[in-house]
Amino acid sequence: MKILKSLASMLLVLLLILPSQAAFAEDDFDYVALGDSLAFGINENNQSGKGYVDFFAQLLANDVELTSYNKGFSIPGYTTVDVLADLENNVERSSYGEPDKVNMNITDAVAEAEIITLSVGANDVLRTLDRDAEGKLNYEVAEVAAAIQQTAANVGQILTQLYEINETAEIYVMGFYNP
Repeated sequence: MKILKSLASMLLVLLLILPSQAAFAEDDFDYVALGDSLAFGINENNQSGKGYVDFFAQLLANDVELTSYNKGFSIPGYTTVDVLADLENNVERSSYGEPDKVNMNITDAVAEAEIITLSVGANDVLRTLDRDAEGKLNYEVAEVAAAIQQTAANVGQILTQLYEINETAEIYVMGFYNP
């Protein structure tokens, strides 16, 4: 009888442990970053470097098995209109991250991702600003306000499309300058 109780106890412990072990085994993560130079990692010298995407991927790799991270869909100078066009046209780009230089289209990258970051919108608004010969900033308040409203609407459309492609991904809208 003692052996039967011991066996039953061990079986119960195994049943409690196995589901959590299985959950850890499925902790493979794919991370894709969409956006502009902030996501790509343009540094203070206007050169390609490490940005928040790279640091975030390193942090993730410490906690889970990070299968991939890709900032190949992040292009310096991009606007919300550009990201929308990429999604609508299902553009194909070479990955930039881990693994590096693997061609993939944006829909597949988003569909496989557990985490997506979006850093875009500043260029939409910055394009409404101008500097004169003396360096003075010139702008029309109505133009800037309209650009902000259009940017918000575009980000809403981007998020809608991302959730249509991958309804379970965690999506973060970012905006870190020179991390």
